[in-house]
Amino acid sequence: MQSRYLWIFAFCFATVSSLLFQKFLLPMLPSIHAGSGLLMNDAEYYHKSALLIAENIRAHGWSAWSIWSAQTSTVGNVAALAALYAIFPVDPALVIPVNAFLQASSAFLLLLIGRELWPGRVGNIAGLVVAVFFVVFPSSLSWYSQPLKDCYVITGMLLILYTWLKALNSLPERGGLAALLAWMWLGLLLVAFVKLYYLKLLLVVAGMTACLVAGCLLREKHPQRYRILFFYFAAVLLIAITLQIMRPLVEEHSEGYAEWTPAVIGTTQAWRWQESPWLPDTLERYLETAAKTRAGMIEHNYRVSAGSVIDAERAPQSVSEMLLYLPRALQIALFAPFPDTWLQKPSLTRLVGVCETVLWYCILPGLLLTLSYRRTLAMAVTLLFAVFFMTVFSFVTPNVGTLYRYRYACEFMLMIIAVGGWSRFFLNHPGKKGGRAPESCPVASLPAEDNNPVQHSGSKRNLISAAAMVSFLTLVGSLGFFARDLFMVRWFGAGQEMDNFFLGAMIPMFFVSVLSIPAGAAMTPVFSMLRNAADRLAQARVIASAVLFLSLLLALVSILLYFLAPYLFSVLNWHYTSEKMAAILKIMNIYLIILLLSGLVVTGNAILNIEGILVFPAVAQLVVPVVVFLALLMFGAAHGINAAAYGMLAGQVANLGLVIYALRRWGALPLFCPDISMALQKLPFYQYFILVAASLSAALFVPVANAIAANLPVGSVAIIGLGSKVVLLITGVLGIGMTTVLLPYFSSLVAKFRHHQARSDLSFFLLLVTLFSVPAALVLTVLAESVTGAVFVNSALNEVDIHNVVRVIQYGVIQLPFFTCGLVAIKFITAYQRTWIILLSSLVGLVLTVILGVFLAKLFGVGGISLAMTLSMAVSAAILVSYANYLKHLPVSDSVFIVFNWVLFITLFICLHYRVYVGAVISGSAYLLLVAGSWHAMIVHAFGGRIPLKPRSSVV
Repeated sequence: MQSRYLWIFAFCFATVSSLLFQKFLLPMLPSIHAGSGLLMNDAEYYHKSALLIAENIRAHGWSAWSIWSAQTSTVGNVAALAALYAIFPVDPALVIPVNAFLQASSAFLLLLIGRELWPGRVGNIAGLVVAVFFVVFPSSLSWYSQPLKDCYVITGMLLILYTWLKALNSLPERGGLAALLAWMWLGLLLVAFVKLYYLKLLLVVAGMTACLVAGCLLREKHPQRYRILFFYFAAVLLIAITLQIMRPLVEEHSEGYAEWTPAVIGTTQAWRWQESPWLPDTLERYLETAAKTRAGMIEHNYRVSAGSVIDAERAPQSVSEMLLYLPRALQIALFAPFPDTWLQKPSLTRLVGVCETVLWYCILPGLLLTLSYRRTLAMAVTLLFAVFFMTVFSFVTPNVGTLYRYRYACEFMLMIIAVGGWSRFFLNHPGKKGGRAPESCPVASLPAEDNNPVQHSGSKRNLISAAAMVSFLTLVGSLGFFARDLFMVRWFGAGQEMDNFFLGAMIPMFFVSVLSIPAGAAMTPVFSMLRNAADRLAQARVIASAVLFLSLLLALVSILLYFLAPYLFSVLNWHYTSEKMAAILKIMNIYLIILLLSGLVVTGNAILNIEGILVFPAVAQLVVPVVVFLALLMFGAAHGINAAAYGMLAGQVANLGLVIYALRRWGALPLFCPDISMALQKLPFYQYFILVAASLSAALFVPVANAIAANLPVGSVAIIGLGSKVVLLITGVLGIGMTTVLLPYFSSLVAKFRHHQARSDLSFFLLLVTLFSVPAALVLTVLAESVTGAVFVNSALNEVDIHNVVRVIQYGVIQLPFFTCGLVAIKFITAYQRTWIILLSSLVGLVLTVILGVFLAKLFGVGGISLAMTLSMAVSAAILVSYANYLKHLPVSDSVFIVFNWVLFITLFICLHYRVYVGAVISGSAYLLLVAGSWHAMIVHAFGGRIPLKPRSSVV
């Protein structure tokens, strides 16, 4: 994973988490919600202070703005928030992009620190794992979603430590030292921006580190020891100069609780510092301030009845007492909260802290492994930095909850060392097994032109053009059938004849979608492998066998339906008169012939697609609605609705004739008798029946939705049916276009053993459809209300019905990103003939539709059913994408890109739906950043995993 991708992922995660936490989760937790998405802590005070400063800015101009405000006794975090309030409409969510930027930068710095501490793969693993923990730990949400100081401090301290480690490992030449000092000073300013008194602590730890480095380098006679020592002592000097410049502000903001002289809890004697006769007064004054601060913090926590105070009875009053307490302070810093307190006063916040502490306990023994594997100066510097600050924070902060925030950065510094120790242990363990290899066939030698990245990009352009053309032609065909229905309604009316037509066509067309269409998907990979082989005779015999088996199956089903249709209608509790039943059966018998012919058409189209003839099958299908129109015009008056059925049959025959013509012209496949023994070995019977089962479960989505809607108020079934038709039209058009192009393409790559390109193209197409489907879905959700209102104006539908139709369409079209990604994954998985996961994802989606549909219908009415179908589609797509990632066909970074596209899309939709426009702007900005990263990854995959670069001109 590239480092820039980690930063993008962390930024998007922090943005989404903060928005959802502020705007939706916190309002549901009134016990901790202070209003406006703020927690009941310092965030509320900072918000009010920022409002006051912003009002002063509007009244007196920007001269009233200051980083360190004397009016409100606040620092940089409030100053930044006040500036945002003065420019934009007041909303605490404005701070989210700032905090997300700092949070992502901190995660990025942890990755870099891991690489500095550990060489090679161990450093990448340690840095990446710790960076992920840093971002996803729920406790950090309590400050990066709020206008607090922690994000600035954490980023600044990590940046300072990184520069110190970078100077040790690879101090660059020619200006590198100055650049490192500049970066360190930036970290110093970030810390001073919110906590000026940290400058004193940084000066102390910098001096200690410089002495440690000097002792080690001079003893070992490091070749760059003088450059490194110059850097460290320059760093100490830089901190000292900064501290001296800001000394008035530092003294003003350094007292805090130390300005009090409270009573220690549990005693009746006033706290009083006992001076030491042997310690310099300047140093003792700093120690006295620290001890007095601890005493003041104890008293403050006592007054506010804080529930996580520890060692309240320990308030050192002399240097000796302080020194004796420091080991205990370090113990608390490393291990608090202790296990004996985990079950006390259970709450959600405590549960989160306990879970994170348990994970920390599991990681911490890795420090001991590190001591045996890698005892370096960089490790010592990191340990000194982290332990020093954790000990100081633990000493002055007797509240575990507050300490949890203060030690966060230092804890993750130690975590990098520990995770590196564990990684080194498992990588070097003698029983370690090799990683899971991609599940694919052995790689054959490739022709030289296969490695041409420009040719790869050109083939993808042709595929995209073909898919767009097929989708357009499919849309034209769908509109043709829609026009047929309108024409029939205007001619015959919405009466008995139309009922007979649709009832007669329903069951045969159901079996077309369940039995015929999966046959093409199942046979395409086999046909591709046979085409790639030299034996065209074997290919022709297998194709003939496939046609025979499929025709026999469809003939058997047609015969059974012919004889059992009346009983089937009785089982479905559809009781009609004998005249109506005869009319329905007549239409049905015509459609049974169409069912029989559909197998030949599907097989022929699959062969054409394998031969690279992608657009012609879509053109040939347009003949069907044309023939139906001609049949109605010529024979409708004499034969009524039966003319439409015979027109469908004639159109199917004409379609089949065009397919056969194309096969004879372009396919050049001679006709041979079937070879049963070869067919039993080559034909994918197992894959076919798995796909049939998956198609059957997918076909049940609409009946399930109608069944749930039947329990809602009258008209709900019609509303869900009307809205679903729009969604099915969109997904159907896209689905056919993508299926026609992608399945033959992936099957061809697999047949040629070009697995690297297949995996690269999978990533490319997943990222491509994600990038285009998200904005398309958002546009459709915005247009749904106005377009639906215009279509149904002056109709019999009332305002409530139109509103429900709009909700069904809006909740349905947001499945486009999930549907398109799932479809790409299905075609790739089908090409590798691992169809069982397709069935599993379909069944999971069906079960979730039932469960969520019943639940959401009670909350959102008929729109909840559409939302349930979308959520089930998201889960099904996630299963398919995860499976591709599990087989190592899809890189982890691309999977994360796809997931974050989905998450940001959902967040943006929620913000728009509930009119949280500030959140929509923030999430939209994060989405644009993610699009930039996704586009870069997609371009890399477009050229077969490498971008061709122009050769640089030589410089003389």
